[in-house]
Amino acid sequence: MKTRSAVMLALSGSLAFVLAFAWSVPVEGGPPSWVQTNASGFGDAGNSGVLTLTPFGGQLYAGTSNESGSGAQLWRTSDGFDWTEVLTDGFGTAYNMGIDHLFPFNGQLYAGTWADEVNGGEVYRSPDGLTWTRVVSQGFGDPTNAEIFRFAAFGGRLYAGTFSYSDAHGGEIWRSASGDSGTWTRVVANGFNGDVNNAGIASFEVFNGYLYAGTLNFATGGEVWRSSSGYSGSWKQVNQDGFGDVGNYGVTALAAFDGYLYAGTGHAAGGGAQVWRCQTCNGSDWQKVVDNGFGNPDTRATPALEVLAGQLYLVVGNPATGLEVWRTPNGTSWEQVGYGGFGDRSNRSPYYDNSVAVFGNSLFVGTVNWAQGGQVWLYLHRLLYLPLLQALIGPSAALHAPRACAAHELGLCLPGNGLPVDEARQHALAVMDSFQRSAGSCRIGLL
Repeated sequence: MKTRSAVMLALSGSLAFVLAFAWSVPVEGGPPSWVQTNASGFGDAGNSGVLTLTPFGGQLYAGTSNESGSGAQLWRTSDGFDWTEVLTDGFGTAYNMGIDHLFPFNGQLYAGTWADEVNGGEVYRSPDGLTWTRVVSQGFGDPTNAEIFRFAAFGGRLYAGTFSYSDAHGGEIWRSASGDSGTWTRVVANGFNGDVNNAGIASFEVFNGYLYAGTLNFATGGEVWRSSSGYSGSWKQVNQDGFGDVGNYGVTALAAFDGYLYAGTGHAAGGGAQVWRCQTCNGSDWQKVVDNGFGNPDTRATPALEVLAGQLYLVVGNPATGLEVWRTPNGTSWEQVGYGGFGDRSNRSPYYDNSVAVFGNSLFVGTVNWAQGGQVWLYLHRLLYLPLLQALIGPSAALHAPRACAAHELGLCLPGNGLPVDEARQHALAVMDSFQRSAGSCRIGLL
């Protein structure tokens, strides 16, 4: 019998998905900053992880894991900072201990749950994020489909990939045109071609007319499969198992970027994460662009990929020193923008690709933190540093802008955005005046 703990122990010898984040203070000339936007665990340390982040209807939603017996929680925010509780009881059933993935489809927000092999994963949906209806129960009729791990939209249908807790069958893929209860059909059974070792469907991506799926396979290495129709029997494997390295236990992230399909692999102890890319993607043209965790074999756990502002971001775990964040404008030249768990080595990795999202032109990362509770962090990818504020406004800026913060909330315009210096100064002053009574929470930056 497969369990979540057994799988995680197998990949690293420790619970590699345990993470937490600390704040990285910006310094002039240094890397951009990260800021925490929620209270740890949303005020409940039992919320050990923020497993998924997804925009929907002008809000950013966060789904948690909570194994304390009360069930998963769901929170949302319209500005990235002020969070409101949506539900706190696993959709009314405490065995829904986690929300693995949130995904918008045809005007509804869908949620896939992490349960167990007795009750099975479930799918819920909501038109407004507040009222939820169950549309799939008991793991699509097989409770050993204990998690509905990942969604995708392709060809007008919603796809759902499962994580199997059974040694008798691998992960599955189901789909529906409407998402309604009773309309789901299975298009992949038993881990593709009867390979029980493909335990879960970890990632999806649409690229050049195909739907791609990445698997978790701790026996022979993660696999990439694709289909142009999604129909049962139409799926073909397009990589060598583990890209030729059995240690690549899973294709945990897939992303389309600048004419290429990118695949991120998590690696077992002894080797670092890898990133591969292709254009034809029929199995003939994969090229490795990141090897051995950028030269550090400890940089290896559950990588995530996300595109923002002409950059491809890689968030990857390091169980020794804490997670790292890298980015590239072209797939071959990479720079590191997040270091050492942001100052806390227990901040080990993202929750696969599910806990990283773009909202309001900013990158958000959800974490797992078994000590304080899961956290949400915002990347300030272009900063207005305090010296520049002081140059525009004068020394009083120090009273109102103790740190650089996210600009999209304030609409701050500066000369770099084409605004004349005098107008930029006046605008900056107005912004600072509006925040002069809350200097500690002022969030200002340059986007």
